[in-house]
Amino acid sequence: MAFAGVRPAVIGDLHGNNGLTLGDIEGISIEKNTVTVEPPLKVTIPENLSKTSYKYFTFLCEEGALHLRNYLEIRLKDGEKIMPSSPIVRSIHNKKKFVCTNAILRGIKISFKKAGINKRPYVLRRYFASKMLLGEYKGIMPHSFSQFMMGHKGEMMDQYTLHKGLLTVQIDNIKEAYRKCYKYIQTGTSLEELEETNARLEKVEAKNETLEEMLLEKLKKSSEREKQMQKQIDELKQELHDSKMVEMLLSNYTDGFDRLRSLLNNFNGNKDYSGKTPE
Repeated sequence: MAFAGVRPAVIGDLHGNNGLTLGDIEGISIEKNTVTVEPPLKVTIPENLSKTSYKYFTFLCEEGALHLRNYLEIRLKDGEKIMPSSPIVRSIHNKKKFVCTNAILRGIKISFKKAGINKRPYVLRRYFASKMLLGEYKGIMPHSFSQFMMGHKGEMMDQYTLHKGLLTVQIDNIKEAYRKCYKYIQTGTSLEELEETNARLEKVEAKNETLEEMLLEKLKKSSEREKQMQKQIDELKQELHDSKMVEMLLSNYTDGFDRLRSLLNNFNGNKDYSGKTPE
């Protein structure tokens, strides 16, 4: 009801004599005790189960398909032989009998009570309608598609009934629009959402790796420039040191020469070191 938008009487009628069968659902295969599903599952509602007495179809999302698969596998392990004519939801007391509408509603009420939800069972169908409306608002679910999947009369329903079906491309378009609404319908995270998230993470990681490589390259160039600058500084320091040494040597040489000349002058009777007598 919540994922496909069907009425409870579609699953099982008032007296439990009719309802959806495994043959009404496309995308399910059973081999021994293993059930394989390929969501979204196409669910066809026959005329005798439709409130408008018109045949139509809807879809069941990934989350709903997994719940259905688990339910069918429990029945298989319990020894039930499931065939295309088998009820999708069967009576607890009779494996071949459909569950009646009142039993479905009663089961939903009990589940709601355990979960602390004070709502009527039909809130599940309204949940589907609201999510389809959200899909319309987001521009991914045409109004005619959502109305058709809920079994309402309209342009799509007229085309489906008057022309004995829809074109394959039209069915694929409805299926794809429904698939895009997974993010609104499902309560958990779908595989597609996980794949999209992983793809975004991979892009972020690739971008980070590129930025890291660029940063390392800049750091490498910066280190090389730092080494070159340090080398130039060391060379300048050496040149400065050498210059000071020369200056010191020249200073020492000049002082020594002046002292020697003074001694010679004193020794030669105040003669200038050049040999001239001072005046």
